[in-house]
Amino acid sequence: MSKRRAARRIAVGTILGAALWAAAALAEPTPGFDASTSTPTVGQEVTFTALDACALPVTCSWDFGDNSPTETGQVVRHAYAAAGLVTVTLTTDDPGDSADPVTTGKDLLVAPVVVPNRAPKAVAGASPTNPFTSQVVQFDASGSTDPDGDPLTYEWDLDGSGFKPLGEKPSHTYTEDGTVTVSLRATDPDGADSVAFFTITVRNQLPTVSIEATPKAPLSDEQVSFTAFADDRDGTIKSYAWKVDGEAFGTTQVATTSFAIPGTHEVRVTVTDDDGGTGQATLRVTIGNRAPTAAFSYAPDPVAKGQPVNFTAQASDPEGRLSKLRWDFNGDGTYDAEGTTVTRTFPVTQPEIDVELKVTDLDGGSAVATKVITPGNLSPTATVAASSTTPLTDELVTYTGAASDPDGQVTYAWDLDADGDYDDAAGSTAARTFAVPGKAVVRLRVTDNDGASLTVEQEVVVQARPASTQSETLGNPIGPQAPVFAPVPVPLPALGRPRLLTPFPVVRFAGALTAGGARLTLFTIKAPRGARIAASCHGAGCPVIRRTRAAGLERLRALQRAFRAGVRIEVRVTKPERIGKYVRITMRKGRAPARRDACLWPGSRSPRACP
Repeated sequence: MSKRRAARRIAVGTILGAALWAAAALAEPTPGFDASTSTPTVGQEVTFTALDACALPVTCSWDFGDNSPTETGQVVRHAYAAAGLVTVTLTTDDPGDSADPVTTGKDLLVAPVVVPNRAPKAVAGASPTNPFTSQVVQFDASGSTDPDGDPLTYEWDLDGSGFKPLGEKPSHTYTEDGTVTVSLRATDPDGADSVAFFTITVRNQLPTVSIEATPKAPLSDEQVSFTAFADDRDGTIKSYAWKVDGEAFGTTQVATTSFAIPGTHEVRVTVTDDDGGTGQATLRVTIGNRAPTAAFSYAPDPVAKGQPVNFTAQASDPEGRLSKLRWDFNGDGTYDAEGTTVTRTFPVTQPEIDVELKVTDLDGGSAVATKVITPGNLSPTATVAASSTTPLTDELVTYTGAASDPDGQVTYAWDLDADGDYDDAAGSTAARTFAVPGKAVVRLRVTDNDGASLTVEQEVVVQARPASTQSETLGNPIGPQAPVFAPVPVPLPALGRPRLLTPFPVVRFAGALTAGGARLTLFTIKAPRGARIAASCHGAGCPVIRRTRAAGLERLRALQRAFRAGVRIEVRVTKPERIGKYVRITMRKGRAPARRDACLWPGSRSPRACP
């Protein structure tokens, strides 16, 4: 039984006892003294008054019945510290009277102080108070108090569905955004309660999005597809909005566009969910440059020795962003003129004219066209095309050459691996694959029956296959890594006497570009046994090279060193009564060395076109 219920019962007993005592008093008055109340409560002061005079010599002594000290006087006051039935005794003593002291007793019922039950105070809290949907919210009623110190029970209404006994610290997850009123009711053991209200704002969970571009490395004017991969944890995606460089271009999950100018562009997509929440993603895509094309013509043709020659460039750029057209008229790596048309007069003693046109666009792409002009002979013309200018690694690319000669016939020779040797294929077509992504150049040289030749090239941009890991070429090599291709054997025409050296000599070199020229790390000559090898170097820093007899593969270590631009290396491989090999290598600044291959007839040191 609680103390309050016990107090109520004692209070009832006190009232009943007082009524009985009052009734007895009315029935049989008790002289002696009066009490201000017959049913005091604990701590209440009671006034007792003697009815007889208590002046000296008469004394009035009071015993309050609770073991407290006695007091004297006609009027006394006393408060009881504990509840219960007590008997108050007044003793009157007159020393001048022979009678015994008179004692009068009276009962009092002291009732305990009755404290009314006080209601608790409910205090509710939550963390967080502005959660996202699907986020766990922790509620807390531990701040609630009861002024009487009684234990409390808690009921919660977390979502408007009614109070439930969830304890002091329940948790809840909301699936819909919006404002929710949360109620807490705290109740004490006597049934008194208190209710607290507060609101929380459930926020919409914003969607997330990422972008993927296809292809990964697009070129100018190539269609590029952008796909948005979006997710909304508490709803669905309702719309897409695409922008490229701030301009809108699509409203679906997949948007397609193209870029006219190479460079880096910013693509952004904004997705909106069914609650109006938005998410954004940005992708910076780099658009690759497509290289320009280079070709040129000259007049008069044939060139008259010692007379002015007018050169005209035929160049174009897919993006229309040509920058420079530069001319090199002697193969030394230094450009002698610039412009679309150039006029040049060559010395009468110059038997051959090496002309190179280099075309550069504003985005760093370049193309080169070269011709070896023999005065007095009409030069051949040629073009080359690739089956794909953006092949994947290991994809077979077929090259088709088309050549003609106004006053003769032409032969085809291909340099498919960019090593400077036109010994990889013959005929009007050739094919190869590329193992490494990046720019790659294949060159075709056509030569007429008078020795005049023309070199054209085709650049392709090799794309990495997404599913394979591509290796990288390190350093700054003169040529690319060795390609994977099947060279087409060069068919030799039927020859009379003299005949070609058999097997025909092969001159190879490799190295890397330097600031002022090139450093050769390998220089080999493969010639039939018994052939005579003569190598010479002309220019600053040239070494002394001994002549030797071939015995298979010869390595000229003296030429494995650094050379400045303008240095010229000549190699002659000869054998009596046989057509020998001639190679001239000219170092150039900022470019791979220029190479010229020709043949040497028996008894002559002057090179000429091979049969």
